[in-house]
Amino acid sequence: MRGTIAGARPRVTARGAVSIVFAVHATLFASWAAHIPSVEGRLHIDDQTLGLALVGGPIGAICSVAVVGWALRCWGSRVVVRWTLLGYCVTGPLIGLADRAVLLFGALALWGAFQGALDVAMNTQGTTVEWSLRRPVLPGLHACWSLGAFLGSGLGLAGVWIGVSLAWQFVVLGAVVALLGVGLSPRLLDDPARPAPDAASDTWPEPTRTRSDLRAALRNPVVVELGLISVASAWCEGAAESWSAVYLRDSLHASPAGLGFVAFSLGMLLVRTVGNRLLVRYPATRVLPVVAAVATAGMAAALIAGGLVAAVVGFGCLGVGIGLVVPTTYSASARVPGVSAGTAIAVVSAIAWAGSLGGAPLIGRLSDTWSLPTALTLVPVLTVVIAVAARVVRVGGRYDSR
Repeated sequence: MRGTIAGARPRVTARGAVSIVFAVHATLFASWAAHIPSVEGRLHIDDQTLGLALVGGPIGAICSVAVVGWALRCWGSRVVVRWTLLGYCVTGPLIGLADRAVLLFGALALWGAFQGALDVAMNTQGTTVEWSLRRPVLPGLHACWSLGAFLGSGLGLAGVWIGVSLAWQFVVLGAVVALLGVGLSPRLLDDPARPAPDAASDTWPEPTRTRSDLRAALRNPVVVELGLISVASAWCEGAAESWSAVYLRDSLHASPAGLGFVAFSLGMLLVRTVGNRLLVRYPATRVLPVVAAVATAGMAAALIAGGLVAAVVGFGCLGVGIGLVVPTTYSASARVPGVSAGTAIAVVSAIAWAGSLGGAPLIGRLSDTWSLPTALTLVPVLTVVIAVAARVVRVGGRYDSR
């Protein structure tokens, strides 16, 4: 497949294939959320125990970093996507079969390891397609992920409504996704041996062979800085996921409380849909500060004004403001000199996963100390940090439009 990267049609085919991988990754992930209450009831555990068990997923994803970085250097993202996608599908039913909290934690950790590894591998493949096309692709791929998440949420709700068990839902969806993965993987591209553009360069250089490992990535300040930007984004996303409904219900006494997260999700989908075109015209160092400023203004105005309409608009602005952070930081990390794309993306992903574990609990603690509206002022502060950091850290220059 080394010759695949030379032809225009195979490049476009690979883009379509990896788009589907992003979508099915999200579909499988989101499909289980609706079953969480029933899992809690079936295991007869309280909220605190459930919360501890759910941490297994992020822990598994973080632990997979060293392995997936090594695998990507050995076999490339085309091969790793195939096998991690299969593992992701096979281990899913174990969550539905777990009959104790400790087994649920273990099943989620194993599933999370494949989920996190697949996330790194498919984003690495996305940067390979970007490299071959010389234009941005990751924002559009993450838009496909957002669409897949909507589909998965709907399928999960339908499964709960008609009484399908979580284990059987994972078996059926996993089989479909696995067949898609086997069929699509030959259409993906081999990773070129590449990077090391000058940090100030605004162009895509030709690939050059580099050597890298996990230690080099962890010691690289740009990789770490990109990871910290992703942490700020993950904290904002966690605030919307975990606290938007609580804010609308308890602080604003508004209904339906889920409108805040719906607006957030739609805002994120919107900016990711137009993100490819934005990043063709303008460098990421200009785009990210502008959209982060939209989030800052929207959330600050919503918290000051109060009211359902202001809150929905504010969370929508937040989705617009952070929707491009992960795609641009992954793309930028893949171009850091002296670090292989897969390893750099794995480290940025792990930092984001690790940092995200503290976001929702911190807002909860601040809410207990003061109030939830006061605690949520952390969100516009974080979007200011993203705006400033995006200007200081090299999150990507102008893309060649070829």
